[in-house]
Formats: sequence, structure tokens, C-alpha cells
Amino acid sequence: MTGRNPKVLVVGAAGRYGGLVVGELVARGASVRGFVRSAEQAGMVKARGAQEIAIGDLRDADSVKTALQDIDAVYYIAPVLPGDEAPTIGRALVAAAKQAGVKRFVFSSVIHSIISALDNHIQKVRRANLLMSIIGTLPRLRPLP
Repeated sequence: MTGRNPKVLVVGAAGRYGGLVVGELVARGASVRGFVRSAEQAGMVKARGAQEIAIGDLRDADSVKTALQDIDAVYYIAPVLPGDEAPTIGRALVAAAKQAGVKRFVFSSVIHSIISALDNHIQKVRRANLLMSIIGTLPRLRPLP
């Protein structure tokens, strides 16, 4: 990263946790670009402090590429999607981030990803393992008890 404040793309900026991340990043001096699915979500994300909005779909390579322009870091909380679509999206986002020169990638997951009765938690375990295999060994942050 350069000496300037980092520019961070927050995927899911209109969501519960992504929205909290937007505010925290702005409070710490980062410039935030919120990635949202629709123009209707833009106002809410701007109100949370995002300086820029990228409207797109993670399944659309062009909108992802545009959102990643001039970005230093990505915060990604994977959406819950049916079937095997989520790992494909995760792989594509990581590849696009690398191609765009992104230096930091934060993958956020659930605390209890081993609860097999909850399909979205099991999906996140598979996604996390997949992303780790693509990105390589990175620090894993976990909340304190």
C-alpha cells in the first residue's frame, strides 16, 4: 500500500456485517467503495460512510473488474447462494483481485462454520478452504472467547 489512505472495496456493503465494516473502515481513515447489487442500496451505503459505490453482480466479470479498479484491499463476506455457485464466484473474485493488483484480501466467514445442520455454514467452510488454496497461507483472525 502507498502512504495514502487505503481504498477498500467492501463486498456486501449493504448487508448487516459489510455495513458495519464500512463504518469502521471510514472511521479509521480508509476510503471505501461499497459493492452493491442495486442502485436502491447505494443511498444506505453512502449514509454508512462509503465515498464511492460500485453497482454490480459478483457473477458478472465486467462489473467486478470495474469495482476493483484502483483498489488496495478487498473485504469479502461471501453471499449465501445455492449449489456450487458460491465457490465459483469466490474463485473469480480472488483471480480478479490479483489481476487488478489488490494487495490485501479479507475473507470474512461465520463463527461456527462447523454446524453441519446449517447449509450456509457448510458452504462457507468449503469456500474458506477453496480461497485458502487459491490465495495461499494467510493469517486467520478469530474472535476472542
